[in-house]
Amino acid sequence: MKRLSVIVLFLMAGWLGAAEPGDKAVHEELKKLEGTWEYIAQEVGGKKSPDANFKGVTLTIKDDTYTIQVVGIVSDRGTIKVDPANTPKTIDKVSGKLKDVKYFGIYKLDGDTLYLCESIGEQPEHRPKDFTTTKGTPEVLVTLRRKK
Repeated sequence: MKRLSVIVLFLMAGWLGAAEPGDKAVHEELKKLEGTWEYIAQEVGGKKSPDANFKGVTLTIKDDTYTIQVVGIVSDRGTIKVDPANTPKTIDKVSGKLKDVKYFGIYKLDGDTLYLCESIGEQPEHRPKDFTTTKGTPEVLVTLRRKK
């Protein structure tokens, strides 16, 4: 019986250890995204937004949290979860400030440029499949540049 217990513990330790690479990949991906990003382009529901709609808007990512500021005033704050193993990579945001608001999206990091395409308030199955938006949908595509 002792031998069976030791084997079970050994297998569980191996199984738990197997989860670490995924956690490590997520942690490394969040580190890549960490920083303050300024909005440089935005499209909502298939239509390009005028520059005035996003001028002065920033997204700050630290660990697994995000903060959106509009001209220095916090408009939203919450948690993020990324999955870099998906193609395209996925990002989920849950607002801590806007009650019951969730964003399900995809992202692409290209140097100091970040592309986010999200569906606001929808279910995960409505996550965008590519970096475009469709007329009449709550999809938002933003292009952000890392602030130096």
